[in-house]
Amino acid sequence: MIKNMKKIKKSLFFIAVSIFFALLTGCSDNAPIYSDASSGAGYNIRLMVSTQEVANGGSFSVTAYVTDPDGNAVPDEEDCVVFSSSASDVDFDDEEADIKSGIAKTFATWEDKSDSEDPDAPTIATIIGTYKGATSYVQILLVTESF
Repeated sequence: MIKNMKKIKKSLFFIAVSIFFALLTGCSDNAPIYSDASSGAGYNIRLMVSTQEVANGGSFSVTAYVTDPDGNAVPDEEDCVVFSSSASDVDFDDEEADIKSGIAKTFATWEDKSDSEDPDAPTIATIIGTYKGATSYVQILLVTESF
């Protein structure tokens, strides 16, 4: 019974946060994307990226929702969520973001640094968030200047 209540609380937390960000961002063709449940034992982290595509010079937000092993939102902590990307040209405002009421957030920018005479094709970047052994990721499309 207690385990079921914890699962329900955890599910309601993620639903409420998802609805909040859906209302905040509105409807668009380039809607935010969410990660699946994280890998790793113990803590759970889920990511939301504000857009599916980033054009050259564009920016986007990355939000991490962090819960403890019991499914409760992690309170304000000194430990940080660490953000990274598979694409070296993605720069985060804060690669380590503090957690406030279970949420850590940063912004990132991307600039196409390919040669304009021989431009790179659009590429997929993996955005990664980690916290105390839990890892989650989402993929976005980086659209180069030539496309």
